[in-house]
Amino acid sequence: MTKFEQSEPTVTRLSDAAVNGLTCKGVSNAGSAMVLSMFSNKSLEDVAASVHPDTPLLFHLNILRDRSRVEAAIRRAEAAGYKALVVTIDQPMLGNRTYIRRNNKDMDPTITFPQVVLPGEEITREKARAIVNEPQALTWKDILWLRRITSLPVVLKGILTAEDAREAVRHGAAGILVSNHGGRQLDGVPATIDVLAEIVDAVRGSNVEVYLDGGIRKGTDVLKALALGARAVFIGRPAIWGLAYDGEKGVEQVLGILKEEFSLAMALCGCSSLSDITPDLIATMPYSKM
Repeated sequence: MTKFEQSEPTVTRLSDAAVNGLTCKGVSNAGSAMVLSMFSNKSLEDVAASVHPDTPLLFHLNILRDRSRVEAAIRRAEAAGYKALVVTIDQPMLGNRTYIRRNNKDMDPTITFPQVVLPGEEITREKARAIVNEPQALTWKDILWLRRITSLPVVLKGILTAEDAREAVRHGAAGILVSNHGGRQLDGVPATIDVLAEIVDAVRGSNVEVYLDGGIRKGTDVLKALALGARAVFIGRPAIWGLAYDGEKGVEQVLGILKEEFSLAMALCGCSSLSDITPDLIATMPYSKM
């Protein structure tokens, strides 16, 4: 897997450019992988058709209460050539996002949630929105169910503790994405970089890969994450900043800056290859002792 992954925010509509897939094209042009949200306003088939054939595509899945819609979306992702499922497990319902109410924000009225609509079904935007906002009440049994209905690798997004990491291994996850949902779910959770090492230790000896998102803003952030055991990092907001600045080219430029800064950081740390990036490069304190 590449070291830079673009995780598209759940609802990206700064402009028509976002809906038309410029984020996806910019990521593809930069040679990175793309994680497409289940709640994207562009269909997963259209995204697959718009990127370079060798661009790794992953499908970001929420296990909705209506399991028929989940399974239908998975079948579409399989048919369109997506390589894995990235499953959100830390959002059974929305967190207390006071900034949304304070700013009187609402979802863009043109968003139609094409991934949750069943084949041949016609539903209103309001019904689609109700479907995606319905509380999910996930348990580990849901992960077992998911693994039974698909052969795609399952990456669990939202792991923050060693205990959950071990459960992820036990329930057959192929990967763990250390993520705190941008701090928007439960206020006061630790930064992902602070818990990364304990999660890597918890899965040591298994075949489960560990990834990280949250707070990746510079190439040195990437270096720190890899040194502490992440196999790859995911970004969201920086790519949206690039999109707002210059569309497809802006996204590509943001990823290019990160790669350039990462290469420079490697050189300044005396690392000539990825295998030279080791934990001794980083001074850390266990989260439990902070």
